[in-house]
Amino acid sequence: MMDNTQKRVSDETIPTRRDIELPPGEVRHAPWILQRHFDGEIDLDRELNARFYAMPVISTIKANRLDARHATAMMTTQDGAAALRVDVDLNENVTDFVFSLRSMLAFKFTLTSLGDNHRARWLDLMQHATGRPAFLWGPTRWDSDYLITVSHQYYTNLYAFSSQNFEAGARMTPDVKNQLLDWLNALWQPVSSEGTGPILTTW
Repeated sequence: MMDNTQKRVSDETIPTRRDIELPPGEVRHAPWILQRHFDGEIDLDRELNARFYAMPVISTIKANRLDARHATAMMTTQDGAAALRVDVDLNENVTDFVFSLRSMLAFKFTLTSLGDNHRARWLDLMQHATGRPAFLWGPTRWDSDYLITVSHQYYTNLYAFSSQNFEAGARMTPDVKNQLLDWLNALWQPVSSEGTGPILTTW
């Protein structure tokens, strides 16, 4: 871990106030690890990677549009021992990320009230900002469940944090990440006046 006497991390890895949408002074209410990140004192991805040092690699994905309201994507490791499921409820504007281990234990992270700007900014950073943390959270930010993701050339780290004090992490291959982003981007498009959105089938 990096202490205060070491060189501050590159400004390119620190979110601007527009990225995190924080009014002046609110950073001091963030979890301490985010405070240190916003102050440029640590490399957040390196810090989280040290905590989740043996994350399973998610290498397969299957996605379905279940009906006009619900969609789900199931991603697994090559041996099927670990999985990450994403459930989207379009009417309620709820997106769940469910991490499971050997089909026995699962942690669910529920992201609510995600605005179009929150989703669009996260999708853009995930696609174009290599090595830069991207936050997916709603208007209450860290007071509710949220994601921190960092894309690299050959993998993407995805960390989830719950307001109930549990955490999870996984690593996605580039192909899985790209398919997941395409699927979410299509689902999160504004609904037409007729009330119908894009329909996706299984890959």
